[in-house]
Amino acid sequence: RRTHPAAREAGRAFGRQELTERHAPMLKLEADGRYRLESELTFGTVTGLRRQGLLALAASAPSTGLVFDLAAVHQVDSAGLALLVDWLAVARARGLQLRFTGLSPEMRALARLSDVEGMLVPAG
Repeated sequence: RRTHPAAREAGRAFGRQELTERHAPMLKLEADGRYRLESELTFGTVTGLRRQGLLALAASAPSTGLVFDLAAVHQVDSAGLALLVDWLAVARARGLQLRFTGLSPEMRALARLSDVEGMLVPAG
């Protein structure tokens, strides 16, 4: 049974759209001023999340402390970890203090293995 190429492409596009909608990254500003990440932190979400994070950083005044709450993140991979390090670098370049809270044990373990735990979790 052969499928028309346009039908195959439409099916792939629908699958990508469904995947995107189901795993739509979200960095949400809470009433207390912290940003809550409600998404997976994986290769599939980092592009959208990076944009959202950069917008949050750009909206903050220099010398401002920002908190990104990661408690709702249930899946993370090395691309997600790299995004956190990227956000830290951008924040520092803008003179912002960025702090992450709610890191899961799995996220901490991956950060430890990648030798960036000290960047993500301040000592003390």
